[in-house]
Amino acid sequence: MLKLVSTPRMANTIPVHFGASLIGRLANTELSAAHGLQPLYEAISNSLHAIEDSKRTDGLISVRVFRDDSQGRIKDEHGHFVCRPIKDIQVDDNGVGFTEENLQSFCTADSLYKKKRGGKGIGRILWLKAFERVQVTSVFQNNGKRMRRAFLFRPDDTSPVDEHVVAEAEAKDRLTEIRLQTFREPFKDACRHKPETIADRIIRHCLLQFLKDGCPTIVLHDEDAETAIDLNRRQKEGRVDEIDTDSLVVGPHALTVHTMRARTSEQDSHRLHLCANGYEVEAINLERRLPHLPDKLPDEHGGQGSRLAAYVTGKLLDEKVNQERTGFNLPRESQPDMLEPSADEIVGAVCTHLGKKIEPLLNAEKEKSRVRIRRFITERRPMYRPLLNELDSFLSELAPLEDEEEIDLRLNTIARKIEIRAEDDFKDLRDAARQQVEAAFEKYWRTINNAAQVRLSQYVVRRRAVLHALRKLMDVTDEGKYQREAEIHDLIFPMGKSSDDVTPERWNLWVIDERLAFHDHLASDKKLKSIEAASSDSGDEPDLIVFNQPGAFADSSRLPHESVVIIEFKRPMREIRKGDELPHEQTQRYMKRIREGTVADKKGRPITVTATTRFYSYLLCDLTPALREVLTDRGFKPTPDGSGFFWHLAEADAKRFEYFEYISFTKLLDDSEKRNQALFHRLGIVDSPTV
Repeated sequence: MLKLVSTPRMANTIPVHFGASLIGRLANTELSAAHGLQPLYEAISNSLHAIEDSKRTDGLISVRVFRDDSQGRIKDEHGHFVCRPIKDIQVDDNGVGFTEENLQSFCTADSLYKKKRGGKGIGRILWLKAFERVQVTSVFQNNGKRMRRAFLFRPDDTSPVDEHVVAEAEAKDRLTEIRLQTFREPFKDACRHKPETIADRIIRHCLLQFLKDGCPTIVLHDEDAETAIDLNRRQKEGRVDEIDTDSLVVGPHALTVHTMRARTSEQDSHRLHLCANGYEVEAINLERRLPHLPDKLPDEHGGQGSRLAAYVTGKLLDEKVNQERTGFNLPRESQPDMLEPSADEIVGAVCTHLGKKIEPLLNAEKEKSRVRIRRFITERRPMYRPLLNELDSFLSELAPLEDEEEIDLRLNTIARKIEIRAEDDFKDLRDAARQQVEAAFEKYWRTINNAAQVRLSQYVVRRRAVLHALRKLMDVTDEGKYQREAEIHDLIFPMGKSSDDVTPERWNLWVIDERLAFHDHLASDKKLKSIEAASSDSGDEPDLIVFNQPGAFADSSRLPHESVVIIEFKRPMREIRKGDELPHEQTQRYMKRIREGTVADKKGRPITVTATTRFYSYLLCDLTPALREVLTDRGFKPTPDGSGFFWHLAEADAKRFEYFEYISFTKLLDDSEKRNQALFHRLGIVDSPTV
């Protein structure tokens, strides 16, 4: 039976002092969707304070989560119920309740009532930031009587605390119910958590409270959970070992580090928790800070399952927490003449402390990483072998990576960074003493030499892959056919391109002759009249034309071409019969037109060749028995190894020189592999090419 008490202070509407505007205060309060459960944490904190003030030893806090049932229960593809959105959250406690003193504090903006406990006077503002309204019901003790107070808290500047009723209650015990009603977006969507996740988030946020003697019992009742979850028991079962507490000094500030190993669904990574006034504010993953941490810590029986959790407290953190309790008002990075440490300094000092505590474990994991990366470089990416001597300096960057492609990319980045750093260091030596210059130059040379070795190794590995691919192209296909010459051509130099279109990295002319890389203009598989450096009415179509210039530093616009190289590809095992036009006869026509001046450059002027310009023609094909017979009849001589035929025209008086060589694909590959064999062997990639 409720008995209404009619006093001026307990009227239906009561005075509220939220400053100029509660609506304005809400607009100026920051709360991200990621912190959508912060209002719940604030309500639990209030309940803990209320129970502490009551001096009772049987404190009980019940957290009730009400789900949005508008769409019913939905199952996923595995037949499991999908977690429904949160609609309301209610927090009940048997603390002192909403006494007159507590009510006045509630109705005063930025109240200092709980300042000694770290209260910011903003918890109820966060309630309305994430929820549409709050229903408060509280049974409390007043002058020896049990009283029941109820009111509605809403975002309204005229009467934010409304429908206020106080009556004498027959209830035998104190009970306060705070119901946060109608979860707003985007918080509602961001906090679509399972009951177990909510339980673990509460434990994580309030862990230091759970560890106190006499911590009240906290129970979670969730409409999506089959049974209630005892958070105290869950917290104890999730801890693998006891709390290890250490003192730490950062600058003039004393900190306390509480370290433990945890095993819960929420503890999915190693974390450092920065706390203020006994509650978590920020959580930082430790994997990047302590890169050799294993995914899970081994237990005393050799099993894997727990993760490192470190909670940091201190007066500095209590004083610097922001009003929403979601971060700290500390500079992120150190700055000159700072009177207090930055957040990075604090985290760095704690990580150094943790690293020393688990140093044997980190050293063991570091050695595992060293062996793994060294094996990867040796067996899979030998081009990075020059970096092995400096492996320890960048091992921490590679240790967390598992994917080989990621490791490869990071190694390439590291090699370039080392080279750039060495170049920058060397540039700073202009005004240094002679001895310093000589010492620094030696260091610079070693670093640049290693970087150059990496680039050279990459180039050699690529050569091995090209030869491997080329040999595959020589094989018979599954249909019993040989590859078209176009595919072989494209591998050596992209078809339809000129050297102005393609970067040198895509040329593989070294397969034919190392000297072909030094040229003035090269065109691939274009009619002579379409080549930018040559214009002709010929319908003939050479595969590759290379114009060479004398003198590496000569003015190419004034000097004639010293030599012209023409290359033709023919499909492997292509039959050539008597009476067929031979490949070298086609190239002779190309040479004749260039000599006669009927080929012009892209500006319409004749190509500058002289009577002494040498012409070379390489004809790549398989030397079938029929072709061998035809070439012998035409006066071609076999090469000493019998894998090719050559013939040249040398007219001493006219200084005319034309050279033709038929090269079998087998000889092409064998010769190229022999030229590169020493490099392949040195790099350890003779038997199995690294692609």
